[in-house]
Amino acid sequence: MPKLRVANITEESRYGGPQKRIVQVASSLKHHGIETTVICGKMGAERLREELTENGIPHRLMPLHRITRNPPELFLAILLFPIETIRLTRLLKRERFDLIHCNGSWQWKGILAGWLTSTPIVWHLNDTNVPGVIHLAFRVLSKLASGFIVAGDRVKEYYLNKIDLKSRPAFTIQAPVDCASFSQEGIIDAEIAALPGIKVLTIANINPSKGLDTMIRVAAQFSDRHAPEVSFVVIGRSLNSQKKYSKYLQNLKFALKASNVYILGPRSDIPACLRAVDIGLCCSIAEASPMAIWETAAAGVPIVATDVGDIARFNNQYNFAYTAPIGDHITLAKAISRLIENPSIRKELGENGKKFSKSLLDISECTNKSAITYRIIIAQTKR
Repeated sequence: MPKLRVANITEESRYGGPQKRIVQVASSLKHHGIETTVICGKMGAERLREELTENGIPHRLMPLHRITRNPPELFLAILLFPIETIRLTRLLKRERFDLIHCNGSWQWKGILAGWLTSTPIVWHLNDTNVPGVIHLAFRVLSKLASGFIVAGDRVKEYYLNKIDLKSRPAFTIQAPVDCASFSQEGIIDAEIAALPGIKVLTIANINPSKGLDTMIRVAAQFSDRHAPEVSFVVIGRSLNSQKKYSKYLQNLKFALKASNVYILGPRSDIPACLRAVDIGLCCSIAEASPMAIWETAAAGVPIVATDVGDIARFNNQYNFAYTAPIGDHITLAKAISRLIENPSIRKELGENGKKFSKSLLDISECTNKSAITYRIIIAQTKR
């Protein structure tokens, strides 16, 4: 097959699940004859740039101001939108890529630039909770896309339920996991391992959508009156934009006397953290394809989670988790208690999680689907 050149555009450069997915898939696509150039915003791109450089992925940093809830930043993003779109269009025209891969329903510059250069566009949708104006803008601009990638069935229903997909196909590709790195033995995070009792881990940046207030309410059910002792651990970044929420969490922790909650900050070695814990916990309000949960499953750690993304759908087939309604801290706590009291169930769910992740989520599986998607969209556009 002829070599393809793809521009993968993300205006959001702060390193998280979508950025990790971009790096992993771009690196693996090299073996499919596909060269990816990542085009990203400069703001907060330090970690992403390091990962791209380390993996030998070509990249361009541009002043792409992202849409945000912060009024001054939002004003700047709107003001500079035309200029940045023109600059991006010039870059795409000069580089002459075979396909444009745009990420996120609110990242429109790449969509417009791809359309202006008559380049096939695949629009990657990976959320299920955006303001109405964003959803409306997507519905208008979706006509410019040649096809879509959705991170799960709920994402597809959220965005594409009223869109004709006969001429512009949609492909479901979950967030990928490097299953080998999570399933093998290795270093154990010493700080987490030193915490008392059963360890319950939440992997999440400090953000209201992650439901960390619910996690604290769950932890309070076990604080100072449960045997054996249970430690609730959070690893993830605390962003400057979430200072108010961080303070709220600290106040809630104090009010509920949840002294068994340990917010440790970010970690670069997630497999080491997962090797140190007994249970994975997700209290999110909204997720598309929750990479943290998929990685937890790959590590063989049993999971308790709110019913977000496609967790429940996959769980019906593989039985690797207990699920609960969003915000239901009582049901979540009861599920954790059951796992604490039944080590055999923990082991069973953990083994099932390994099988599930290896079968459906491994990076090789997701990369194969991405390569097929690219080639189908390009071929269809050329007709």
